[in-house]
Amino acid sequence: MRISNQGQKQGRNEFVIRLQPSEAMYMKLTVKKPGLEMSTAQSELDLSYGQRYQDVTIPEAYERLILDTIRGDQQHFVRRDELKAAWEIFTALLHRIDKGELKSVSYKPGSRGPEEADELLKKLAMLKHMAIHGSLQPYNLNYYEAALMLVYLLR
Repeated sequence: MRISNQGQKQGRNEFVIRLQPSEAMYMKLTVKKPGLEMSTAQSELDLSYGQRYQDVTIPEAYERLILDTIRGDQQHFVRRDELKAAWEIFTALLHRIDKGELKSVSYKPGSRGPEEADELLKKLAMLKHMAIHGSLQPYNLNYYEAALMLVYLLR
């Protein structure tokens, strides 16, 4: 069975989590249109908090953070060892950016992000495919190794 859209570009399936100020979670899905015709349409399964919970006051980010801090919950804060590891990972990248070896990529706020991110995902998907199917040994990477792999793939 073949589903066709008469040469139109097929939509992508996405799971989107949008943070403040307009909190939402939704899935964009390419689905078959109802009926006998074999074509597809883009559809959404949407949970927008502002629409769903109109009678509830949703706290602002810092209100929640301050309340959690008062309650002794430190999960929103970075520990010293985590911060040190993050700087170890990204210092090499920052030096390459300063030297002009890596270019900065701009994109419109509120968009899906830069097109280069899609290309990176394709490269990572290929790497995973090769690892699963025996072309490469499966990787058990720590954060530092994963960052180095990203730098390598971005070259």
